[in-house]
Amino acid sequence: MRTIFASVLVVVFFLSIQIERSVSQTCTECICGTTGTGYEDHDSLIGGRYKPARTDIWGAGQGEDEFPVLIVFVQFQDEPYSYSNDPGAWNSGMPPNYINSLVRPSRASTSSDWWNSYNGYAISDYWHEFSRGKLHITGRAVSIILPHDTL
Repeated sequence: MRTIFASVLVVVFFLSIQIERSVSQTCTECICGTTGTGYEDHDSLIGGRYKPARTDIWGAGQGEDEFPVLIVFVQFQDEPYSYSNDPGAWNSGMPPNYINSLVRPSRASTSSDWWNSYNGYAISDYWHEFSRGKLHITGRAVSIILPHDTL
Protein backbone atom coordinates (compact mmCIF):
# COMPACT_ATOMS: atom_id res chain seq x y z
CA MET A 1 0.00 0.00 0.00
CA ARG A 2 2.84 2.38 0.84
CA THR A 3 4.48 1.72 -2.52
CA ILE A 4 1.30 2.57 -4.41
CA PHE A 5 0.77 5.73 -2.36
CA ALA A 6 4.39 6.82 -2.93
CA SER A 7 4.09 6.13 -6.66
CA VAL A 8 0.90 8.16 -6.94
CA LEU A 9 2.50 11.00 -4.98
CA VAL A 10 5.53 11.05 -7.31
CA VAL A 11 3.31 11.07 -10.41
CA VAL A 12 1.20 13.94 -9.05
CA PHE A 13 4.36 15.88 -8.22
CA PHE A 14 5.79 15.53 -11.72
CA LEU A 15 2.46 16.39 -13.33
CA SER A 16 2.24 19.57 -11.27
CA ILE A 17 5.71 20.55 -12.48
CA GLN A 18 4.70 19.95 -16.09
CA ILE A 19 1.52 22.02 -15.72
CA GLU A 20 3.50 24.93 -14.26
CA ARG A 21 6.03 24.66 -17.07
CA SER A 22 3.38 24.53 -19.78
CA VAL A 23 1.69 27.75 -18.65
CA SER A 24 4.82 29.69 -17.75
CA GLN A 25 4.89 31.42 -21.15
CA THR A 26 1.23 32.40 -21.30
CA CYS A 27 0.61 34.75 -18.40
CA THR A 28 -0.86 38.12 -19.36
CA GLU A 29 1.48 40.20 -17.18
CA CYS A 30 4.63 38.63 -18.68
CA ILE A 31 6.33 40.67 -21.40
CA CYS A 32 9.49 39.08 -22.75
CA GLY A 33 10.27 37.68 -26.17
CA THR A 34 9.91 33.93 -26.67
CA THR A 35 10.15 31.54 -29.58
CA GLY A 36 6.98 30.09 -31.05
CA THR A 37 6.10 27.42 -33.59
CA GLY A 38 6.36 29.74 -36.57
CA TYR A 39 2.63 30.18 -37.17
CA GLU A 40 1.96 32.88 -34.57
CA ASP A 41 2.02 36.60 -35.16
CA HIS A 42 5.27 37.97 -33.70
CA ASP A 43 3.32 40.08 -31.19
CA SER A 44 1.88 36.91 -29.67
CA LEU A 45 5.38 35.69 -28.78
CA ILE A 46 5.61 38.04 -25.84
CA GLY A 47 5.44 36.17 -22.56
CA GLY A 48 7.36 34.42 -19.84
CA ARG A 49 6.79 34.49 -16.13
CA TYR A 50 10.39 34.29 -14.91
CA LYS A 51 12.23 36.52 -17.38
CA PRO A 52 12.73 40.27 -17.19
CA ALA A 53 11.03 42.31 -19.89
CA ARG A 54 12.97 43.27 -23.01
CA THR A 55 12.95 47.00 -23.64
CA ASP A 56 13.94 46.57 -27.30
CA ILE A 57 10.91 44.41 -28.23
CA TRP A 58 8.09 45.35 -25.91
CA GLY A 59 9.03 48.89 -24.95
CA ALA A 60 9.08 48.13 -21.23
CA GLY A 61 9.89 51.00 -18.94
CA GLN A 62 13.19 51.44 -17.17
CA GLY A 63 13.44 49.09 -14.23
CA GLU A 64 11.47 46.31 -15.91
CA ASP A 65 14.60 45.04 -17.64
CA GLU A 66 16.33 44.32 -14.33
CA PHE A 67 16.89 40.90 -12.83
CA PRO A 68 17.53 41.22 -9.09
CA VAL A 69 19.74 38.58 -7.47
CA LEU A 70 20.89 37.74 -3.98
CA ILE A 71 24.27 36.04 -3.63
CA VAL A 72 24.81 34.35 -0.27
CA PHE A 73 28.23 33.18 0.95
CA VAL A 74 27.93 30.73 3.84
CA GLN A 75 30.64 29.75 6.32
CA PHE A 76 30.60 27.71 9.51
CA GLN A 77 31.96 29.03 12.79
CA ASP A 78 34.47 26.26 13.35
CA GLU A 79 36.22 26.45 9.97
CA PRO A 80 40.03 26.50 10.21
CA TYR A 81 41.61 29.95 10.40
CA SER A 82 42.99 31.42 7.18
CA TYR A 83 43.98 34.92 6.12
CA SER A 84 45.20 36.39 2.84
CA ASN A 85 45.33 39.84 1.24
CA ASP A 86 44.80 38.27 -2.18
CA PRO A 87 41.77 39.93 -3.89
CA GLY A 88 40.39 36.48 -4.71
CA ALA A 89 40.65 35.16 -1.15
CA TRP A 90 37.85 34.23 1.19
CA ASN A 91 39.25 34.34 4.70
CA SER A 92 37.64 32.40 7.52
CA GLY A 93 35.34 34.43 9.72
CA MET A 94 35.11 37.23 7.13
CA PRO A 95 33.24 37.91 3.90
CA PRO A 96 35.16 37.20 0.67
CA ASN A 97 37.55 39.99 -0.35
CA TYR A 98 35.64 40.33 -3.64
CA ILE A 99 32.11 40.49 -2.17
CA ASN A 100 31.56 44.15 -3.15
CA SER A 101 32.66 43.63 -6.76
CA LEU A 102 30.22 40.91 -7.81
CA VAL A 103 26.91 42.63 -8.44
CA ARG A 104 25.91 46.27 -8.60
CA PRO A 105 23.15 47.29 -6.16
CA SER A 106 21.42 49.66 -8.61
CA ARG A 107 20.75 49.75 -12.34
CA ALA A 108 23.27 51.49 -14.59
CA SER A 109 22.28 54.49 -16.65
CA THR A 110 20.91 53.75 -20.11
CA SER A 111 22.96 56.58 -21.56
CA SER A 112 26.26 54.74 -21.04
CA ASP A 113 27.83 52.30 -23.49
CA TRP A 114 26.70 48.74 -22.75
CA TRP A 115 30.27 47.43 -22.75
CA ASN A 116 31.31 49.93 -20.04
CA SER A 117 28.16 50.12 -17.90
CA TYR A 118 29.12 47.73 -15.11
CA ASN A 119 32.92 47.71 -15.07
CA GLY A 120 34.08 46.53 -11.67
CA TYR A 121 31.02 44.35 -11.01
CA ALA A 122 31.76 40.88 -12.38
CA ILE A 123 28.29 39.30 -12.64
CA SER A 124 26.44 42.49 -13.63
CA ASP A 125 29.09 43.27 -16.25
CA TYR A 126 29.15 39.77 -17.73
CA TRP A 127 25.40 39.52 -18.30
CA HIS A 128 25.03 43.11 -19.48
CA GLU A 129 27.73 42.60 -22.10
CA PHE A 130 26.45 39.13 -23.02
CA SER A 131 22.97 40.58 -23.68
CA ARG A 132 24.47 43.60 -25.48
CA GLY A 133 22.92 46.01 -23.00
CA LYS A 134 19.46 44.44 -22.73
CA LEU A 135 19.73 42.75 -19.30
CA HIS A 136 20.64 44.48 -16.06
CA ILE A 137 21.62 42.19 -13.16
CA THR A 138 21.32 44.08 -9.88
CA GLY A 139 21.26 43.00 -6.27
CA ARG A 140 23.54 42.36 -3.38
CA ALA A 141 25.98 39.84 -2.00
CA VAL A 142 25.96 38.91 1.68
CA SER A 143 28.10 36.69 3.87
CA ILE A 144 26.77 34.77 6.84
CA ILE A 145 28.45 32.56 9.43
CA LEU A 146 26.39 29.64 10.69
CA PRO A 147 26.96 27.96 14.03
CA HIS A 148 28.34 24.45 13.67
CA ASP A 149 29.78 21.99 16.14
CA THR A 150 32.46 19.58 15.01
CA LEU A 151 31.56 15.99 15.80
